[in-house]
This record gives sequence, C-alpha cells and structure tokens, in this order.
Amino acid sequence: VPGVTTILDQSGPVEFGLRNFWIQNTPEDSKNKSNGALLFGSLIHSEIEKLLYGEEIDMNNFIFKDGSPCHEIKKAQKHLMSFHDWFHSFDPIIESIKPEQIVGSKKYKYAGTLDLICKKDKELWLIDFKTSAGIYTNYERQVSAYKQAYEEMYGVVIAHTAILRTGTTHKSGYEFKEVSRPFESFLNIYNTYLDDNGGKIPEPPEVNVYPDKLRIIEK
Repeated sequence: VPGVTTILDQSGPVEFGLRNFWIQNTPEDSKNKSNGALLFGSLIHSEIEKLLYGEEIDMNNFIFKDGSPCHEIKKAQKHLMSFHDWFHSFDPIIESIKPEQIVGSKKYKYAGTLDLICKKDKELWLIDFKTSAGIYTNYERQVSAYKQAYEEMYGVVIAHTAILRTGTTHKSGYEFKEVSRPFESFLNIYNTYLDDNGGKIPEPPEVNVYPDKLRIIEK
C-alpha cells in the first residue's frame, strides 16, 4: 500500500513556501538542498529515537545514514537540545513511550511510520517531529492519517495529535502545536491520489536486493 507522505507529496497541494523555493532555485539546486534537508531531518529523527529508547548520544559526532559525517554540529545540537527541553517540559509518562510506530489502515489501504505515541495525564498523544521551516497543512493531514490508522489497528482513542518542530527561533527553541484537522482532509487527497493513478493503487516499484558477497563454490 502507498505511504502517507507519498500520497501527500504526489497529490496534495504544494505549500506557498515550497513553491517559492522552487521558483528561486534552479532544479539542480532545489534537488541538492531538498536532499540535504531530508538527510539532516532523518539524522535528527534517528538521534531522537535513540533518546526515547533511553540511549545516550554523542553530541559532538553525528553520522548520516549513508555513513558520511554531519558537519553541521551546532545545528544538530540545537535541534536535539530543543527536543530535550520540550521532553522535560511536556513530561510524558515514561512507561507509555512508543517511538517509531509503523501503522496501516486496512480499511483505506495506506501505511506510514509515526514518530511517537505516549501518554500524558492518562490521555494518549500522537506526536510527529519536524525539522522544517514551518508547520504546514499537509503535516496536519499526515498526523490525522496516522491517528485513523492507529485507532483502527489497536481499538483505542487518541485524545491528542500534535506536531513538534525542533531547532526553531522561538524563545523555547521549539514549536509545539496541537492539531485537530479532520481525517476527511487527508481522505480527499487520497481519493485524488487514486484518481491520478487510474482509480487504483499503483504497483510498487521493483526493488532489486543483492547480497554484499557472493560465492558459488564452497572451499
């Protein structure tokens, strides 16, 4: 099934800021900057996940998933310290913390990975982390889709959905926004996605996976 972000990226409206970004940059520059932002965002998500699992992270040595070192040490430190500060301010129930949860809707046939499920004051929260320049409408649609899938899978009620944006210019260093966009807002885009693909879910791309080493004769 398609991923939530794939659906929104392909068939959702383009935010003004992103449109302006494309206008002001060449296609090559846009691609390089976007790939860099995605790589950095993935790094911060990975480090936050370690923290949520109780691990200690090295704040002076960050490695991207491709094995290359991150040279924006101060920038990464700012994001992670802002997450640290938000976490202690929000103060979730430690035993309830569930990072990186894969969810899927059998009813609507989509899937995705949410960043955090936790409880605060006995109520269930679904929180998504962002390192972007703002909190956009499609982010709100994204968490509404995760909420629908999680409730469908586990038969529980999520009382709150929110977005945490780290490393911001706010006095606190982060922006934390509770959102309540209806699921129908995502569903409208999902139906457009299906219409764009001839009324059905497209076949996934073929992925060739090869072993790191190969041998045909045992010595």
